[in-house]
Amino acid sequence: MNEFLRTEPVITISTSTKDKCAIGIIRITGFSDIGEFSNLIGMQSSKIKPRYSHFIKLKDKKNNLLDEGILVYFKAPHSYTGENLLELQLHGNPLNLELIVRYILKEYNLKRAVPGEFTYRAYKNKKLTLSQVEGLDQILNSSSAIGIKSGLSTLNGELHSKYLELKDSYYMLSSALELSIDFSEDVGEEYAKEKLISSFTNLKKLTSSLYNQSKGKLNTLTAPSILLVGKTNAGKSTLFNNMLGEDRAIVSDIKGTTRDYISEYIYISENPFRLVDTAGLRETNNSIESEGIKRTKSLNEKSFVSLYVCNPFIESRAEFAEEIINFDYIVFTHSDSEGFLEKINNLLPEIDKQTIFSSSKSGPIEPVKSDISGSIGPSDSPKTGSIGPEYNIGPMGPLLFSINNRYLAHMSENLISISRHKEVISRINTIITNFNVDSDFSDLGVFSHRVRELKSPVEELIGIVSPDDVLDNIFKNFCIGK
Repeated sequence: MNEFLRTEPVITISTSTKDKCAIGIIRITGFSDIGEFSNLIGMQSSKIKPRYSHFIKLKDKKNNLLDEGILVYFKAPHSYTGENLLELQLHGNPLNLELIVRYILKEYNLKRAVPGEFTYRAYKNKKLTLSQVEGLDQILNSSSAIGIKSGLSTLNGELHSKYLELKDSYYMLSSALELSIDFSEDVGEEYAKEKLISSFTNLKKLTSSLYNQSKGKLNTLTAPSILLVGKTNAGKSTLFNNMLGEDRAIVSDIKGTTRDYISEYIYISENPFRLVDTAGLRETNNSIESEGIKRTKSLNEKSFVSLYVCNPFIESRAEFAEEIINFDYIVFTHSDSEGFLEKINNLLPEIDKQTIFSSSKSGPIEPVKSDISGSIGPSDSPKTGSIGPEYNIGPMGPLLFSINNRYLAHMSENLISISRHKEVISRINTIITNFNVDSDFSDLGVFSHRVRELKSPVEELIGIVSPDDVLDNIFKNFCIGK
């Protein structure tokens, strides 16, 4: 955090320094006057119009050409950082940009910016709230569509406005409490109590709404994974290869071939999912295989959806009934073998069913009709979505369609996925849940103590109170130039 406290001008390359590209951007912020760079850019400050593009030729003090490109000047406070900010759009060879930065550092007494320093200055100068900073962090670092959407919503201030509403509601409760303690005789005890109850009810309602948005394993949405789990030789690796469209996993009749999980990314309707093939579940004395099975069970807790891959010819009814409780979808393999329907009839527990996902050992997965009175697969439970055999978009269509639909449903809920926000909202909700309305309203001393407990987390949520380690953790995720 020490670098963030400095006020002198800093410079950095804001675009990628790893790959060559057509355009690269150098940013300078914190200088007092654009005229300091007149010789470098070959223009007098009087000719530079803020927020306009100017074609320039960068030259050193010996009049040697460094590069040519576009200059944009943002005059304080109308810039990203709230300071005077200069943006140079030059040829994007990383070596070219680095040589120019080194020259400017040497000749103009600047410092290199550290990751997140530009955004910290924006935060310090009240150009961004802490919530918006965290939203920007999500946009820059997310590997999923839902993460980017959540980040854009937060950066746009939508989430912060809800936090401000919560803060105002808390202050209203505090005011109502003071009214009840100090002025109840003036306004009447019934009126004072009514104001106290109504303000508490409103705060509880707002907190409950935010808490519902923040509940659940939202990390599974920002990096959604599809986990394939099942016994050894159930057909997981074959299914994994089919879904990828290539022979990525080793397929063998030898049990325990997959000792650790392997993963690859697949796209379903342009949404990225991490497909994970895991070690087969079985009792084993092999320490390496046992560790793989342990990791499989751990991954199941963190996955967006989990598929239980079942070979009905090797699975017992008791084992099957116990296993499927923990999974979202069941995929039956070896559907091209004689007696397949009879085998799955013997396995299926008494639950509502409509569709069975089935697969031959080497063939594709398709929904198959049967005389079974129901389906293994999606139900109306919160963990699952809907699917039917009418969707025919490729051999994996129905299953992938269902998984993607479920993901899109979550995306539409405007969930709160920033870890710090979730943790603080949970603390606020716990305090409010612990209020005993009947007894606490009658003992204003106890009630006042509980209200004071809320002050710190409510203000922390909107960034009024932010310990240095919290700020450091947020800004260290930013790339240089942001």
